[in-house]
Amino acid sequence: MLTTTQTTRERFAIVCDSGCDLSEDSLAAARVTCVPLVGRDAFLDRRSTGDRTGTDLFKRLSGVRGKAQLESPPPGVGEFREVYERLAKQGYRSIISLHVSSAMRDVCSFATRAAAQVSSVDIHVIDSNCVSAQMALVLARLVADRDAGMDAERAARRVVEAARAARLLVIPAPGAMGERLKGGGRSALHKKVLGTADSLRTRALGARRAFSVDEDGNVREFSRSTELPRLAGVIARAMSTYAREVGSLTYVKVRSGASALLSIIEKHLDTNEFDAECAAVLRTSPYMTAEVGVGAAGVAYVPASLVSAREARTLMGPDDNLEADGG
Repeated sequence: MLTTTQTTRERFAIVCDSGCDLSEDSLAAARVTCVPLVGRDAFLDRRSTGDRTGTDLFKRLSGVRGKAQLESPPPGVGEFREVYERLAKQGYRSIISLHVSSAMRDVCSFATRAAAQVSSVDIHVIDSNCVSAQMALVLARLVADRDAGMDAERAARRVVEAARAARLLVIPAPGAMGERLKGGGRSALHKKVLGTADSLRTRALGARRAFSVDEDGNVREFSRSTELPRLAGVIARAMSTYAREVGSLTYVKVRSGASALLSIIEKHLDTNEFDAECAAVLRTSPYMTAEVGVGAAGVAYVPASLVSAREARTLMGPDDNLEADGG
């Protein structure tokens, strides 16, 4: 059961998935229950299974060019129901369950079905339309509001507002993420063929791509170039443009492996063209590493009026889990 302190401070419990790229230690310290995105061969994001860990998977992915095929099914209804029932037994009357964008990974539908099967607690299932450090920033808003004693209804509204305002710009490894751009009414096979052909043309030209994840959760290419500094400059300009609309920014740098690309991005962010404060540096989870490839890097950001750097840093720490890949 909840202690007296928990009852007064924590008016709801928080559940998320490992698509937020936060380490298990950070989530545990923030009292957030994480449902991992499970990978093939019993690899679990950020968790040890026998002698296999997320770091082992990371090393395996280092030998893959482009997007790795993990064939990892999302957690099922039963896993979410078990988590919700356990929190209800602990005395919580409300739960906010925040999840990775359905455009990237369909876990919200399972969480929603599980919530409908648990009548002993009020459960708000929210599709963040975010991924990686972008989702981590949104989670920081939710954790801060819970710790301030806010009720679940108001906290849910505020987290949706933060999610709609959060952005992620990332430069993946060559060949990664291309197939996600092919929309429309084409068949899955046709989209895969088109994505492969476009990827081959891009490789032949030696070009790298930069992608965005916007308020709708969809992945879009917003620039490509044979020069990485040029792409890094595009990221800085995009942040500058957004800052002119919303004011100061809180941002988090994200990388997959010991990425030399991150240092290129950092140089372009060292500017007085806009006001922004870096809250943390995150390493991608095994799931996100498989999506963006080893060596990817990017930046997630949100208006500081919605999530302050202090609030983000309280959840993430300045360098969340960087030591795990030798970075």
